[in-house]
Amino acid sequence: MIARSPAATELAVNGRACPYCGSAAVRAFDRERLGGGRFRALIECGECGTVRGVHARRRAIRALERERRRERRRLARLCFFLEYLQDPEPDPAAGGQSSRR
Repeated sequence: MIARSPAATELAVNGRACPYCGSAAVRAFDRERLGGGRFRALIECGECGTVRGVHARRRAIRALERERRRERRRLARLCFFLEYLQDPEPDPAAGGQSSRR
């Protein structure tokens, strides 16, 4: 479970899940300023590709951006770890290089 800030929760409640497939995955994210401290977030669904617009405050937009950065770093660490589990030691018969190709 991901711990969300109140601002990210506001954006999640106001349309984070895709209205068509129900996924919370986000492939692309952009924002446009509306004025008065409000923004319109343009969010592309990571499952079906539907683009939806959500009105939110600047704080919620920044919280979502931070959350996406954390998730990308977490996924990168997970990929690195999984690659290490597949081939943790270099193969001496291959001249010290990894046996995986």
